[in-house]
Amino acid sequence: MPGEEAHLDGLQGAPAHGLAVSPDGKMLWSTSKVYSHVYIHSLPDLEEIGRVFVGQHPEWITFTPDGKRAYIGAAGDNVTYAVDAIKMEAIAEIPVGQVPKRIAMVRMAVD
Repeated sequence: MPGEEAHLDGLQGAPAHGLAVSPDGKMLWSTSKVYSHVYIHSLPDLEEIGRVFVGQHPEWITFTPDGKRAYIGAAGDNVTYAVDAIKMEAIAEIPVGQVPKRIAMVRMAVD
C-alpha cells in the first residue's frame, strides 16, 4: 500500500484474515495483517472510504447490531480494538489476553 510500511514479522497463515459486511449492508471491512489496518470499502462499488490502524496481526471483525461499533482482535497486541464505525476511528484498546483471534457479537434477550 502506498505510504504504508509492511509488517511481515511472525505472520502465520493468511496475510488478510478478517472480512465483514456492516449490518446495513453498505460497507465491507477487511483486515490486513501486513499493514495493521482495517480497510473500509463502500458496497457495491468497492471504493475505499476509510482505513483505521488496528494493531499487529488484526484478525476477525464483528459489529454491534446497530452497526455503530466494530470490534477487531489484534493477535499481536493481545487486545481487541473498539472502532467507531461512523467516524472510522479507534476509540479503545481492550486487553483480552494472549493472541485474540476469533470474535463474535451475541445478542441476548433480557427478561
